Amino acid sequence: MKEIIDLLPALGVAIVLNIACGTWYNLKIDNIDFDWVKLLDGIKKAIIIALSFIGLAYIVSKVPQVTDALGVAPKGVITLAIIGYTVKFVTQLTKILGVNLNTKKTS
Repeated sequence: MKEIIDLLPALGVAIVLNIACGTWYNLKIDNIDFDWVKLLDGIKKAIIIALSFIGLAYIVSKVPQVTDALGVAPKGVITLAIIGYTVKFVTQLTKILGVNLNTKKTS
């Protein structure tokens, strides 16, 4: 459980960066008017998704059969969440900067 807790700040940073870059992109690049309702809805969605990953990591840590069935350890669940949010904010960041990002494809 400690390994899950240790990774939560990284998950939080990835979520905040995703929201910040998404908001910047929508306001400055797409010229969408700022809307508190949309921002709060995005924050609510991010919290629900983050809590879902944290809950899944907790379940996996407490019930080894779930780890066996899913093939992922608790740390892997939180790492997956961090990777997911990091990919989302890096995608937004590359759009903001006008950089063409070539992603690594696995076969």
